[in-house]
Amino acid sequence: MTPQPQSNLDVFGNLPVLPKGGNPFPGLRSFEEDEDYLFFGREKQIDELLRKLRMTRFIAVVGVSGSGKSSLVKCGLIPSLYSGYMALAGSNWKKCVFRPGDDPIGNLAKVLAEPGVIYDDDELRPTYESIIETTLRRSNRGLSEVVRQSELNPKENLLIVVDQFEELFRFSRFEKRTSADKRDSLSFVELLLNASQQASPSIYIVLTMRSDFLGECTSFTGLTEAVNQGQYLVPRMTREERKHAITGPIAVGGADITPRLLTQLLNDVGDNPDQLPILQHALMRTWDYWQQHHPDQPIDIPDYQAIGTMRQALSQHAEEAYNDLKTDRERDICEHLFKALTDKGDERQGTRRPTKMKELSSITQSEADEVATVINVFRDGNRSFLMPPSGVSLEPESIIDISHESLMRIWGRLIRWVDEENQSADIYNRLAEAASLYQDRKSGLWRNPELQFALQWYDEHKPNSAWAKRYDPSFERAVGFLMESKRQEEFEVQQKEKQERQKIRRMRTFTAFLGTAALVSIMLFIYAALKQAQAEENAQVARANALEAEKQTKIAKRQKKVADYEKQQAVLHSQEAETQRQRASEQETLAKSNAALADQRAKDAFVAQKIAEQQEDVAKIKTRDAMISRAAAKKSESKADSLRVLALSRTLAFESQRQYAAGNTEQASLLARQAYLFNRQKDGPELDPDIFNALSKAADDREEFSGHSSGVRAVAAIPGADLFASAGDDMTLRIWDSTKPKEKAQVIQTAGAGNFRSLASSATGKYLAAGDLTGAVTIIERSSGNHASTYPNVCSSSVNAVVFRHGETDLVAGGADGRIVQVSPQNGGMKEVATTGSRINAMAIDGSDVLAVACEDRTIRLFGKNFQPIASVTCPSKVKSVAFDQRGRQLAAGLYSGMIVVVNMNQPNRIADQWVGHLSSVNGVAFTDDGKRLASAGSDQTIRLWDMSSKESITLKGHDSWIWGLQFTGKGTALISCSEDKTLRKWIVDPDLLADRICKRVTRNLTPDEWNKYISNVPYQSTCK
Repeated sequence: MTPQPQSNLDVFGNLPVLPKGGNPFPGLRSFEEDEDYLFFGREKQIDELLRKLRMTRFIAVVGVSGSGKSSLVKCGLIPSLYSGYMALAGSNWKKCVFRPGDDPIGNLAKVLAEPGVIYDDDELRPTYESIIETTLRRSNRGLSEVVRQSELNPKENLLIVVDQFEELFRFSRFEKRTSADKRDSLSFVELLLNASQQASPSIYIVLTMRSDFLGECTSFTGLTEAVNQGQYLVPRMTREERKHAITGPIAVGGADITPRLLTQLLNDVGDNPDQLPILQHALMRTWDYWQQHHPDQPIDIPDYQAIGTMRQALSQHAEEAYNDLKTDRERDICEHLFKALTDKGDERQGTRRPTKMKELSSITQSEADEVATVINVFRDGNRSFLMPPSGVSLEPESIIDISHESLMRIWGRLIRWVDEENQSADIYNRLAEAASLYQDRKSGLWRNPELQFALQWYDEHKPNSAWAKRYDPSFERAVGFLMESKRQEEFEVQQKEKQERQKIRRMRTFTAFLGTAALVSIMLFIYAALKQAQAEENAQVARANALEAEKQTKIAKRQKKVADYEKQQAVLHSQEAETQRQRASEQETLAKSNAALADQRAKDAFVAQKIAEQQEDVAKIKTRDAMISRAAAKKSESKADSLRVLALSRTLAFESQRQYAAGNTEQASLLARQAYLFNRQKDGPELDPDIFNALSKAADDREEFSGHSSGVRAVAAIPGADLFASAGDDMTLRIWDSTKPKEKAQVIQTAGAGNFRSLASSATGKYLAAGDLTGAVTIIERSSGNHASTYPNVCSSSVNAVVFRHGETDLVAGGADGRIVQVSPQNGGMKEVATTGSRINAMAIDGSDVLAVACEDRTIRLFGKNFQPIASVTCPSKVKSVAFDQRGRQLAAGLYSGMIVVVNMNQPNRIADQWVGHLSSVNGVAFTDDGKRLASAGSDQTIRLWDMSSKESITLKGHDSWIWGLQFTGKGTALISCSEDKTLRKWIVDPDLLADRICKRVTRNLTPDEWNKYISNVPYQSTCK
């Protein structure tokens, strides 16, 4: 059993004495290791930290900003380790504390090289640092190698504390933007994870991290799983603990506080953990005011009100410091200084940005002593706004940092500066990206209004390369692109002005030309009128002469016709005689031709008969081919029509989601159902993602069940009823009615149970069983009023899996210690039946009592009815979850890598199929009763529904954190999922059910106008009968 950490008393049982003139409250900064005698109210949490560190060697202390993570580690955990309070580890500890910053591996090398960590020689420190960094960068085992090669005594333990771990995520985003070939952030995480998994040397890793950055862990392979296993969520302090945190330091300082002020402080701080650093700052200010004005009296409300109370104290104090700056130059440096030390990030989460002194000089374009003057104003005396604290000399390599994020949220001036810096960074990032695309000939230069906006920003903020490299190192390229865009814009303006001038000149020339042309036209008109009169007079004379000539011509024609007639009569008589002679000769020739023609026609008739017979055969063949072609054409036409309608169904599904986003819910619902109808009529895929998502949104299928106060780790459907059970990190078991999501769950009282990790229902629902983090199993007999019995020490550590064997006579539990234990539900009798030698993460059992065990060593072990090993299959990564289909023919397993593997039970020693869909570990898998679909739940906050034949999947989103497990209910029509976000959700996954639900909600069909608008080329039909 872990020894309890000692209280804040000294060796004589007395409270230590505060140095004269000192202040027992640190203000915004965290407590330091030598201030543990001032650290009150966290005794229970320290013990839990020690227990977790002993079990995992890797813990992540997670909490909201201001919850006291760093103080808990520095003033709670570290002194307790030095005192030997962690069982089996002793009191021989070396430790190093650092922050990742913009060089996580380099910063780790620096703290390891400090004298007294793993080396003692200060003179060789630069050499050690270089050797250590080279070793760290060599492989993912570099940290273990560094410690093995060091002067560390084998009996000594090394504690590595990575404070403000969320800084690594900002650095990782920077690496992605700059397309770094080798990303230090990934290598750094691998170093920590590998070192924590080695038995020797004895290395322990502790991270402190803000809880709003937990989702970022999924970007790093293995980190999500390690954080999950070793996560310690800093709890809210109880009112009594907060009271102790106020009165304890005051007592150490030798003062008293009035009850009414104590009550006022407790009420002002409330339950918001973000108020804790603000409380510490207000107490620090109140103490100073009390000491200066009436130290002979108890601290009272007037002292508290004098400093502005918690509401105004911090902002007033920071503004006082700002007003102490003497010149505009100092105030300008101050603005750029604080902008450089803050970062809103891609997700607008405010974080600190520790920066070297020399870098701040470059960013502010100031001398080091000018920057130091401003920094000292904000850290001198009781102004602990900037770190390092006063008294520590500032060197070019000194790291300057804001003492706490709460300053970014409280000080009004800094809030405005942070917003301005974020906007400035956005403009620069867009500019840098545009410059990169322009260089690659994928985009053009900027034009107005974007160009004008960027030029205005450039002139007002005057950015430099030192500032810009924190966001994108290609500052010169970006500025060159901006200037080139400006030159091109100015050139185009000049060209437009030139064209306008040329246009004006052309207009003037054209106008002059028109005036001259008009004058010439008038003169020509007068001349033409005179000539027309003269022409008319000459025309009259010409007409008279023409009439006389026509008369003489007619007389001559009559005389010519008489002569021609007489000549023709003579020629006719001569021709008739010749014709009679030729006719006789032609009769003779004709008789000969007729005889030859008759002979030829007889031959032609025979040939024609043969051709007719051949044509009849050809006609029959063509008739048959035509019939075949007609059938094929009809089939092709039908297929084309089906494809057209299926394509239309996808279009309608897309339009439905667009209308839903616009708030037109009824029209969106009708379009979604019509898409479903078209898809079903044309035999489209049953689980088309677009149509399913449209149906799901329109039917509003997601129902939320809330009540747990912490993450929900397991869920189990209870057969024969609309009920399901859940188990959570809040140490409670609950039973829910799946048809009534708004009703509170029935909470089952369990004595001695810990944080639950697994849950199962027996085949008839008579029993429920849950395994917890302490190694205990709780069994609930539902037939006896949900009576709960808890059996401790089933496993030596966390019970990660429980399953009932066929017939409900036995329960099988699997633990992190690799043991498989059989437990009797009736009396809790236990028997170890098998061992895997590796951590067990999940188990499943089929109808014939074949047991599948998912192990940390990448294997799935299969055991027979008598627990004899029958098969083993090795997977590409650690196995996180496992499930059989209803008939025991297929086995599916979810892996830490995000992959899903399928094993055919006819060949249980090999993987039959592999699917990739999730981005992080697959924490749960489940088959529908018919085995046609598989559901999977991942740490990437998604559920995927897979079609076992097509291997296609649809994605369900709705949870806000890791999804731990899921179960099908209602014969596979619905899913129940549980998540770290403290909720369970019910998802309707049957498209038919979703489509029917839509018709129960809408009040009409699509109108003819809507039909013609969205469909048109298909005859109208009622969407809902």
